[in-house]
Amino acid sequence: MRSRRWRAALHYENAAFNQLRHYGTLSYYSLKNGKEIDFILDGTAAFEIKESPTEPDGRALQALAQHAATSQARLVGRYAVPKFDTYIWGGEIR
Repeated sequence: MRSRRWRAALHYENAAFNQLRHYGTLSYYSLKNGKEIDFILDGTAAFEIKESPTEPDGRALQALAQHAATSQARLVGRYAVPKFDTYIWGGEIR
């Protein structure tokens, strides 16, 4: 059985999907090693959805977004993280 935290994260990712889908076509990107980007919008913008985003999450997303040849990379977070503000709060996806 999955944990509550895992289910909450999945629900949050689903909520982000429901916001993003109004802006264009969404796809998923993954590598054989298991690294992935949650959503690619119209083939140009990468979105990684995290409950509590961190600086390493942002660096990993930038690297994967470059590999995926997207022109933008956006880290989306649900909760504020002390001393880290380089992400979009989920309610502000645009």
